[in-house]
Amino acid sequence: MTLEEYYAYHPDDRKYELLAGFVLSEPHPGSRHGRVIARLVRLIESHVEPRQLGFTLAGEAGYLLALDPPTVLIPDVSYLSLGRGKDHVEASTPFPGPPDLAIEVLSPSDRAAEVRGKVRTYLAAGCPLVWIVDPKRRTVTVHAGPEAATVLWEDDVLDAGPVIPEFSVEVRELFRP
Repeated sequence: MTLEEYYAYHPDDRKYELLAGFVLSEPHPGSRHGRVIARLVRLIESHVEPRQLGFTLAGEAGYLLALDPPTVLIPDVSYLSLGRGKDHVEASTPFPGPPDLAIEVLSPSDRAAEVRGKVRTYLAAGCPLVWIVDPKRRTVTVHAGPEAATVLWEDDVLDAGPVIPEFSVEVRELFRP
């Protein structure tokens, strides 16, 4: 599928991404998934907004990561620094490039190989930080480079390093009822 075909493709209300020219779709993942996303957005936004650091985006904010073959990914939550996002945050098209932080919250329909592929794609496009949040295992896997993956458990502290200065949260906070 071309980028133009992807932009015109809206057969229903499901989430559609474009990975190397192929359309990926996901069924609606359920309440637990939505609660974790809402909590992540709230925690990050409450840190970045008063400090005017950037923009926290949820759900439908797409990122154009490659043109040939075309790739548009839509992380569950993402963050764009003020300098990178201020001129595009109101646009109705995908951001031209990677987010500063991409967060994927696993759902029952996610396949491990597909998730690994997304992580590789984000990192290859220049995204400095990717978090894979697993509500079932109650973990966060942090990818800060192609070979660096760290699994954090409920008792650990998750931080965004230099991507979101001074942001940190206990992993258990993401999964509170």
